[in-house]
Amino acid sequence: MAGSIFHELGQQRVFARGDTDVNEAFATTVGQEGARRWLQSKGDAVIRSNYLAELRRTREFARLIMTTRERLQALYGDERNEEGKVKATKKKRDVPRESLREEKRQLFARLQGEYAELKKQWGGETDYDDWFAKPLNNAKLNSVAAYYDLVPGFEHLLELNGGDLEKFYAAAERLALQPKKERQQRLRTLGKKS
Repeated sequence: MAGSIFHELGQQRVFARGDTDVNEAFATTVGQEGARRWLQSKGDAVIRSNYLAELRRTREFARLIMTTRERLQALYGDERNEEGKVKATKKKRDVPRESLREEKRQLFARLQGEYAELKKQWGGETDYDDWFAKPLNNAKLNSVAAYYDLVPGFEHLLELNGGDLEKFYAAAERLALQPKKERQQRLRTLGKKS
């Protein structure tokens, strides 16, 4: 619950007009960091350790989804626009639609299998079973990307500011004032460095 509160407070602090991905990634980063710090201040090592394990599982889940999105992008020959969004290719392809559908089905089956492997590594934790219980589709994958695709960039920005939240907020506010294309590109670059 603390993470949700910090998430919502983060959305009140920094807002990039017309950029849901940046707004949600910033708020997610603030929510996670706020909850981490709050739990540290409470001094309950067990609860904090459980929370950090949950964050690790969330990162691994998000990485799994991002990898699947990249595989789908390669399958369809899609490209990223200057804002980093995946856009369907306009190039004609000589691949039958049924073949593409079958390969997509196989990629979703692979995702399911990789999640099953992750669960084993997690000792059977079922954090995302409900998410996987419903049919997979591109929109579902994209909903995860909106929250987590740019989080590594914000985490690195926090690190570059020495973990000082006020400096981090000021840097995020400056970023929010940049054109969408530039801020998305900056966060993707920062995310690769983390």
